[in-house]
Amino acid sequence: MCENSSKLVDVQSFLEKHKPHLLCITEADIHGPNSRINRRQNFTTEDINEKLKIPDYSIKLPDSWKTHDQARLIVFVSDDIKATIL
Repeated sequence: MCENSSKLVDVQSFLEKHKPHLLCITEADIHGPNSRINRRQNFTTEDINEKLKIPDYSIKLPDSWKTHDQARLIVFVSDDIKATIL
């Protein structure tokens, strides 16, 4: 999912309309520069937060992002709640 893609527009529209506390996107398949999988486009945490930012939501990534530089899911968390990744 990239900024201004139709998928991101759909996600943003859904969040604005329904205002859920959490929304998990599966099969995101995001890879960073140190991932063992070589992709055309690698992302940093800053890239993800900048390109996928949706107002009133923060982005949480799984532990695999820290340990392996890859994430198969993204969680959008409403700024109205406090969420911690365990």
